[in-house]
Amino acid sequence: MTKGETYAKSVRDGYSLNESQDVLVSHIASTMDLIDNLPATDVVELRQQRLLLSRLLGQLALPEADAEVFNQRKSERSQQTSRAARIRWGTERVNNA
Repeated sequence: MTKGETYAKSVRDGYSLNESQDVLVSHIASTMDLIDNLPATDVVELRQQRLLLSRLLGQLALPEADAEVFNQRKSERSQQTSRAARIRWGTERVNNA
């Protein structure tokens, strides 16, 4: 199960959603999965998708748990992106072990 699918299942199991909220949850899940599958070097697209995810989460307007999930995911991807940049610019070596 992808992170997006896990998120959608937990929201649908934990909240009584109307039809428009359910559609938003689907879009949020798709966006989460897209972010997970973007290469860390595609910084512009990653930034745009994070912005979209933030806006979708804001539209859904569930309690603070969503913000924690988003910030955790952002932190993980930020670390990956930062490492990719360091490797690209030669300040860190790739471990091929």
